[in-house]
Amino acid sequence: MSEARDRATTNQARASDPAVSAWVSASAGSGKTHVLVNRVIRLMLAGTPPERILCLTFTRAAAAEMANRLFEVLSSWIALDDDRLTDAIHTLSGHVRFGGELAVARRLFTRALETPGGLKIQTIHAFCEKLLQRFPVEAGVVPGFEVMDERSADELVAEIRAAVLTMAGTAPDSDLGRALAAVVSYVNAQDFDEVLKGVLARRGRLVQLIDGHGGVEEAVGMLAGRLGVDPDATFAAIAQEAADGLDREMARHAATCLGETGTKTDSAQSALLHRLAGTADGAEALELLKQLTLKRDGEPKADRTLMTKAAATAHPDVADFLMAERERAFALTEADRAVHLVTATRALLTLADAIVGGYEAAKRQRGQYDYDDLIARTLSMFRDFESSAWILYKLDGGIDHILIDEAQDTSPDQWRIVQAIADEFYSGEGAREGLERTLFVVGDHKQSIYSFQGADPKSFDAMLGHFRRLARGAERRFETVDLTVSFRSTQDVLQAVDWVFKRADAARGLTPGGALPEPHQAVRTGDAGLVEIWPVEEPDDVEPMSPWDAPLDRVDPSHPSLRLAEKIAGTIRGWLDRGEILASEGRPIAPGDVLVLVRRRDRFVDALLRALKRRGVPVAGADRLTLTSHIAVMDLIALGRFALMPDDDLTLATLMKSPLVERDDGEPVTDDDLFALCHGRKGTLWRALREAVAGGAPYGRALAALEGWLARADYTPPHEFLTAVLGPGRGRARFVARLGAEVHDPLDELLRLAIDYEHAHTPSLQGFLDWLTAAETTIKRDMEHGGDEVRVMTVHGAKGLQANVVFLPDTCALPNPRRIPELVVMDGDGGDEAAEAATGLPLWRLPKARQTRDVIAMGEAEKARQLEEYNRLLYVAMTRARDRLYVCGHETRRERKPECWYDLIVEALKPHAREVALADGTTVLRIERADAAPAETREAKAPPAPAEPPEGWAFRPAAREPVPLRFLAPSRLDLEQGAEADASAAPASPEVLSPLALAADPLRFKRGTLIHRLLQSLPELPDGEREAAARRFLAMPAHGLPEAAQEAILREALAVLAHPDFAEAFAPGSMAEVPIAAHMPQADGAPAAIAGRIDRLAVTGDTVLLVDFKTNRPPPTVVDDVPALYLRQLAAYADALARIFPGRRLRAALIWTDGPRLMEIPSETLARAPAS
Repeated sequence: MSEARDRATTNQARASDPAVSAWVSASAGSGKTHVLVNRVIRLMLAGTPPERILCLTFTRAAAAEMANRLFEVLSSWIALDDDRLTDAIHTLSGHVRFGGELAVARRLFTRALETPGGLKIQTIHAFCEKLLQRFPVEAGVVPGFEVMDERSADELVAEIRAAVLTMAGTAPDSDLGRALAAVVSYVNAQDFDEVLKGVLARRGRLVQLIDGHGGVEEAVGMLAGRLGVDPDATFAAIAQEAADGLDREMARHAATCLGETGTKTDSAQSALLHRLAGTADGAEALELLKQLTLKRDGEPKADRTLMTKAAATAHPDVADFLMAERERAFALTEADRAVHLVTATRALLTLADAIVGGYEAAKRQRGQYDYDDLIARTLSMFRDFESSAWILYKLDGGIDHILIDEAQDTSPDQWRIVQAIADEFYSGEGAREGLERTLFVVGDHKQSIYSFQGADPKSFDAMLGHFRRLARGAERRFETVDLTVSFRSTQDVLQAVDWVFKRADAARGLTPGGALPEPHQAVRTGDAGLVEIWPVEEPDDVEPMSPWDAPLDRVDPSHPSLRLAEKIAGTIRGWLDRGEILASEGRPIAPGDVLVLVRRRDRFVDALLRALKRRGVPVAGADRLTLTSHIAVMDLIALGRFALMPDDDLTLATLMKSPLVERDDGEPVTDDDLFALCHGRKGTLWRALREAVAGGAPYGRALAALEGWLARADYTPPHEFLTAVLGPGRGRARFVARLGAEVHDPLDELLRLAIDYEHAHTPSLQGFLDWLTAAETTIKRDMEHGGDEVRVMTVHGAKGLQANVVFLPDTCALPNPRRIPELVVMDGDGGDEAAEAATGLPLWRLPKARQTRDVIAMGEAEKARQLEEYNRLLYVAMTRARDRLYVCGHETRRERKPECWYDLIVEALKPHAREVALADGTTVLRIERADAAPAETREAKAPPAPAEPPEGWAFRPAAREPVPLRFLAPSRLDLEQGAEADASAAPASPEVLSPLALAADPLRFKRGTLIHRLLQSLPELPDGEREAAARRFLAMPAHGLPEAAQEAILREALAVLAHPDFAEAFAPGSMAEVPIAAHMPQADGAPAAIAGRIDRLAVTGDTVLLVDFKTNRPPPTVVDDVPALYLRQLAAYADALARIFPGRRLRAALIWTDGPRLMEIPSETLARAPAS
């Protein structure tokens, strides 16, 4: 163990050396994330600013995990003393002496946290998005664009698709119409949807292929040339050639000769020749020629089936004729198939091009881009020489080190982006002296399993050669490091993995050159491990139930997949009951130790989840689920549909069987209850339910709940409606009680979607349900940080995870060939999509009966690639196990292929395993070491106590929170409170004037402001100085007043100050522009405060006079004509002053400057115009 650990430490230190570019092949469990984090820390210790390090990884979860580990290490250094910190750095760097200051190391955590824009640990899509936002002009994108999520993109595609298909359907003679007719002639309605969905899912590649050849017709023309036919060739012309090219005399001669032999073969051929010689119809001639010379699959017949050997010897001329006709028939058949392929491809490309073109236009109009655009636009930006030169110049000073995680899952186009940046490290200014710029790549050819997302292990290997050549050319150090020491699995598990992949058939695809993979080394050599192979569950020899009697979705309980699910669930339950010890840790196995891995989510997964729940085994549920397929969401959809149409009997019946509805005794509604309600009813089920409750049936609670939801549906937005159902209505609690805690994820996602819908659409329940069910929403659950529960996952989903005990039950099936024809690339290099655009040809690969020999060969090559990935998937699956690996399987009535996982494992391990009889009589193959040192036995963790039921307060509505204090401006009370003036009294707002009034007095608002300013300031000056000061103020250029206006404003302000009636307001001791604020409850009792300014305030011994200036022209002559807003404003001031000066007489007045005239407002009038 020490030797393996030392070797691993040495290699990890080489890989994390910050001065060297490194290409790391990291086998499963070898600590690649540990190496990545160490390299980032060592770069920072060496003085590299964090913002100059770029880490790219495959998923956001992986990026978050890397960042968390980095911060965990750096934060732990803060509190270490000097000796312990020196030891930590020494260990991290592979025992390389650290010569820097320890204070600098302690500050790395803060420095990383405070990095402008945050650490660049992100996915390639996130990096591209930031790059495009930074260089929108160079990239040709809309500045400030938004990135569409998958659902939004799918919705827009569906919208454009519907519009294009409608256009094609309404104009059958148009190009689109003819294309649609051609496409539907090759597939049925269901497959048509799947074909279009598949093409549009790779729309980025489609655009590249079409644009790379200059358009649809140009691409189709090149495809036709590649297939050896004219682009405009027709089926009729090819068929007619079968008739026209026939030597009829020779055909009749051959028919006569063969008819004389009397053998069955020759007689049948003779009959065909007679018919062929006698027809001039091209289609019939081609069909007869095929029957004469070709097998059913279109391949040429063998010589012995063309004619008997005796006949060939007796009539060599006939033999030569039939062989020539065989060649001609094969060529015509190939041409016929080629025309079908060209016709179908042209039609599909025409439709898809119209849809994708509309989709691209819609995105541009909205300023939105999807995830594929982020890669495509960034790559296009780098391919433009002028743009790329500028961008690389700007980036050259911003990125010095690139680290790429899970590199085997990087697609060719993503590699091109990395290449565009990293190539600069080795050339030109990027390779400037005095700066070590490095590239670090970690991946594993053996774990490349995401071809459906564009990953190609060939690109991983090609990029290694590319960057190694660049580094050598620039005389830079470049290390290739293999990490084969596993810290994860026991020796038994790793030995089993090595034995399996030592076989050539299993190792195919695991290494670049087809060589056998290097054996693993285990650090956990002393820990006990186990590998066990169970017998395959096989179909019983029983008569299947008649389809007339069996429900459509019924699965026979004796089906092998169900039996295996029951067996696995029973095994796990048995471990928990008897306290089965996990030998390496000396404790009982817990549910969280177990991981069940499958290749696909099928009925086995559902059966296993049911079996585990039925036995009370904690289970996390499926790792990924379609939202609208979850039973709880389906129940809520049924609720929404009932609320929209209560007379829909099926929907109501479905809803009543859900946890949302219960009987008066608290029990769920049963089938017997529904039968009692439905049988013999006169009207709808809704009517029958109401009548039954009126008659005393125990469904009062159900009816009350249904009526409550029905009453809310018409006026409540979707999110509020669902929240009320799940919260106060206790719907969530009922779902959890019946379905388990995993129901929280789909319910939370449904509520989130309701919010998203309301943000983008006019809220309505009907619209939300249509929107929700129109597109597929998938939930990916976090299984890495789950609780102590059994996990059931796909191998793809479990990539990067591990478990103490792993079951492999899905081992007997091979990859399913695609039943539905798909758009493929012919003659592409299978790697770089840009190269495919230039050399590859788009081809709609029809079923095999319409494929040419070259297309069939291309399909066979693709099957070989699928089998290679199938082998890599097995490697990933087996290496998830830490201590125990259980291999099992279930068969169908079809015989399993020898290439399947189960047979690969059994053939490899059988020589090394021993047979063991289990308690139930089953004989298994087992590999375990007898000399493994058992760990000290520890007691199992006590299972978590069941959660106490919530207190009663949890189900009562929360008390109303205190209403926050509201500030009101007295001059805007009508606007603040939404008050409406009494139309019979006065105008509500004097600000609302007719355009004619505004035209007559364009300086109206400025005049009012200036008069207020003069009346505020002039009283502070002696009488003799007021006029001169006012003239200087009004003549200021900033006011832009003509002399006549200046004079009018001056006279109006001075007249107010000189008027004897206003003397009290301007007497010594009076105040101008007095700020005031006070708490004043509103009419409804809600707290409020006012804040404003009083134009003039005079306080004498027992009197308070408040005055407000108004500049209206003409002013009201009586109090009843004063606008209500003015009265409310004065009333607000008066109320506040009454609180400030209690016991004093309060007078309120308006000074109309046009006149001027003082209008005192009676207290009774103010009382009728409350301030609040």
